[in-house]
Amino acid sequence: MKLNALNVLFALFGVLVLQSCGGDKPQSIKIAVAANAEPLAKALAEAYQKEHTIAFEFITGSSGQLSAQIANGAPFDIFIAADEDYPNYLESLGRASSQPKVYAHGQLALLSIDSLVHFSQLRSEQIEKIAIANPDLAPYGKAAKVALERSGYWESLSPKLVYGENALQAGIFTVTKAVRLSLTARSTAMYIEQSQEADRLFYTLVDEALYPPIKQAALLLKKEEQNPQALAFYNFIFEQPASAIIKEHGYKLPN
Repeated sequence: MKLNALNVLFALFGVLVLQSCGGDKPQSIKIAVAANAEPLAKALAEAYQKEHTIAFEFITGSSGQLSAQIANGAPFDIFIAADEDYPNYLESLGRASSQPKVYAHGQLALLSIDSLVHFSQLRSEQIEKIAIANPDLAPYGKAAKVALERSGYWESLSPKLVYGENALQAGIFTVTKAVRLSLTARSTAMYIEQSQEADRLFYTLVDEALYPPIKQAALLLKKEEQNPQALAFYNFIFEQPASAIIKEHGYKLPN
């Protein structure tokens, strides 16, 4: 089913709740998830619900924003991040029940509207604005900045950059035509491309040699009353049935 642009905007800012129908309200798992991984997390939850009666509550944002909330005591069960650094930081604070574990490798993509654009064309005078996620909070923003620096484009393109809070918001800037191009997650580009009914959107992958590997990790968080269902779902993320779902959503599997 396709979504319109308004639905995509709701996906960015809303708190999504998945619940089983009928009967008493089931126990829930509260998950903090990086914006680029929200569609994946929702798909994994739906697959898990086929065998388990459990509800899921998702709070989305940049990995940096969510990490700060968790560090300050936000009562999440699981953190599905867009890198390893933030989960490792939370583990160092004693907020983890176990070590972070990589569930996927992300890729940086160039999302464009109306026509296919390659990374080498970014310095074209016809391109007035380019969106990226905030490099200080979002791993894909950091990767985009490194790619622009390594290619020698950062200095000349800095005046053209528009910053989103996360990879999804950077991509939505292209959907709404606030910018013609955005550097975002491949998973986000795929999700947006598949969701649009009107405008033609295109994406190309950025050469992985231009940015450090994006190893996305999940973390089971420590709580006073540990949710056993949270542990079971956390383990499910790394099991074989989940691997196909991860690949379908634009990620590479860990080696």
